[in-house]
Amino acid sequence: MPGMDGLEVAERIRQLAPLEQVAIVILSSAPGTPDQTREKRLGIERRLTKPLRRAALQEAIFHALGVSSTSEKERLNLPESTKQRGLQLLLAEDNSVNQRLAIRLLEKMGHRVTLAVNGKEAFEAVLHKIFDLVLMDIQMPLMGGVEAAEKIREKERGTMTHIPIIAMTAHAMAGDAEKYLQVGMDGYVSKPIRIDSLRAEIDRLTIGTEPREGKTMKESEANSSHLTFDFGELLVRVDNDRELLRELLVIFKGEFPRNLLALREAVESKDGNRVATAAHCLKGMLLNLAANQAAAAAARLEQLGRQGRASQFGEVFAAFESDIGKLLPQLDACMAEVCR
Repeated sequence: MPGMDGLEVAERIRQLAPLEQVAIVILSSAPGTPDQTREKRLGIERRLTKPLRRAALQEAIFHALGVSSTSEKERLNLPESTKQRGLQLLLAEDNSVNQRLAIRLLEKMGHRVTLAVNGKEAFEAVLHKIFDLVLMDIQMPLMGGVEAAEKIREKERGTMTHIPIIAMTAHAMAGDAEKYLQVGMDGYVSKPIRIDSLRAEIDRLTIGTEPREGKTMKESEANSSHLTFDFGELLVRVDNDRELLRELLVIFKGEFPRNLLALREAVESKDGNRVATAAHCLKGMLLNLAANQAAAAAARLEQLGRQGRASQFGEVFAAFESDIGKLLPQLDACMAEVCR
């Protein structure tokens, strides 16, 4: 602080208030070597290094207040679950089906959600509003999630702020977690999003809970990849919310024909970039509807598009259309079921 450092301020406070009246926590920009003798004399409760993490700050406050047990925290109305706290979240996601699913699941947890449809909007939102956490899709138009995260971290440099950022990605690969951490993200969840894993990761980054082990995305897909459509799995993904399921099916039926046409035209023009973009969009929609077989075909097209292997576009697209032909009647039956 200009003109007076933190320990000097603590000295002044101690002249006015004895140890039993005021607890003091020191905030430091770097670990450094603390003056332990001086800090002990001043009754410094704890030293925290910036950027601050919510969980560490909360625990320091508990310690300073002498609050240790769960019952004491409840008595003080200090919440222990994100549902009680009602976080202010930023969701960066360009796919409409993914948007609706994520927003509803987050609202079910008691959070307030602001939507950004690309990385550029996400970065601008952070400039104008304070958020407790950001959920960042990796592949988005105009600016991807990695670039947006890097810009947010650059903005935070030299300040006391650090917004936790969770990457959201489909078909997570080995090494992805390390890659996202290197660019400044704090964690990631795999798509299709499941409410238990989403809640666990938010809790880990905001209240410091231990990560819970569960099925990985690849394990989940391996168990049902042979199914054209898995209604039971879909109910799990929407937290058994049939109204939400109906909304997702309506969005899908409204947007799928346009996206399928875009993919067909890209395949016919042998444009690898357009094939990858259109296939990625369809893959995300299909994964969230537990249409694993069609989603896998879309994923193959996306990979071929990124690799520029145009000679294989036609064959794989034909297989994709065959899968879609089997899927659509099942989705219609599902719609009839949830609309009863």
